[in-house]
Amino acid sequence: MDYGRLEKFILIIGGATVAVSTGTALASGSPETVEIIAQLLLFVVLFAAVKYGRRGGLVAAISASTVYVLLRLELVADGTLSTTALYLLSSRLLAFGLIGIAGGEICGHIRYSLASVEGRSALDEWSRVFNERWAYKTLDQARGRFRRYGEPFSIVILTMSPSVMTGVRPARQRALTRLVADTIRSDIRMVDEVARLNDGRFVVIMPHTPVDGGNVVCVRLAGIVRKTIGARDEAVTVECIGMPGAEPTVDALIDSLAPEDRIAQVELAG
Repeated sequence: MDYGRLEKFILIIGGATVAVSTGTALASGSPETVEIIAQLLLFVVLFAAVKYGRRGGLVAAISASTVYVLLRLELVADGTLSTTALYLLSSRLLAFGLIGIAGGEICGHIRYSLASVEGRSALDEWSRVFNERWAYKTLDQARGRFRRYGEPFSIVILTMSPSVMTGVRPARQRALTRLVADTIRSDIRMVDEVARLNDGRFVVIMPHTPVDGGNVVCVRLAGIVRKTIGARDEAVTVECIGMPGAEPTVDALIDSLAPEDRIAQVELAG
């Protein structure tokens, strides 16, 4: 099972659970409108956690908690909050947090664990982000969408000088690689993805983003990564290419990532 199917399954089960519980509450009497809204907010938090992982779940959990507290603010302000209402308030906030933060963390791990491309692992062993094979497939699809629909995308390429790893033990090299990958993942948007190429470069794939937007990310990422690993400016370089604006360069990058079996198919077709 790939993550896309699991994602749909979780959302269907979650949606059905919320629908049944809401229907049961409606059938049993006249439930408070606030609690009906809270049920819907639970599904929103679940959706964000499943779709965007821990960061998305965290944002959704905080937002849902804020909305729910505001809806209950009148009871809190006038001091009429009963023990039952206090318990309900606490349980709702706890549910938002567990589903959003813990659920998002679990879904994020599952996503990377289940990631596969044509039956092969799509994870880079050292960094635990996506690998070159996955990057090729994703970028090739993005190129196709640009050509068909004009949908822009940007690619941020981060390169570390060999000097960063010179004289460093393999175990430490692996740790540094994982640290850089985690740093990038924590800084990019929820809709962006990061992969590590076979030559050690990191690429951030940014859908619906023109090159101007990607250039802003370049500057920020370069500074953060340099600070994280204690490297000089020249040891970490970042550039941004994308469509529209750099079609030949993007084509060359994507084609250079094509797996051998894909290259063979293209040559036979030619």
